[in-house]
Amino acid sequence: MDERLLLPRIFCYCDDILGYTYGDHNGNRLAMSDSNIRFSPCKFSPVHGLKYYVPPQDKNSAWADKFYYLRVSNHTLYNHPIRCSRIRASI
Repeated sequence: MDERLLLPRIFCYCDDILGYTYGDHNGNRLAMSDSNIRFSPCKFSPVHGLKYYVPPQDKNSAWADKFYYLRVSNHTLYNHPIRCSRIRASI
């Protein structure tokens, strides 16, 4: 895997994972589970507690439970601090 093509942590929005017909043994959840087994340094994980960080009107929305992280633990930048800075765009 060419790490120049990936970030060390990737936010993923996974549609079609909630509802009574979706489970851990079919569809997207099965694909993520299989990927976690087959590609040891790359792991999908839910973003636990995201609903507590969204605007109050969205805390019970289903979309907050559909976000996952893809963590690439062998990426050279994985253990570097995440720095957020403001970027001023000139328009």
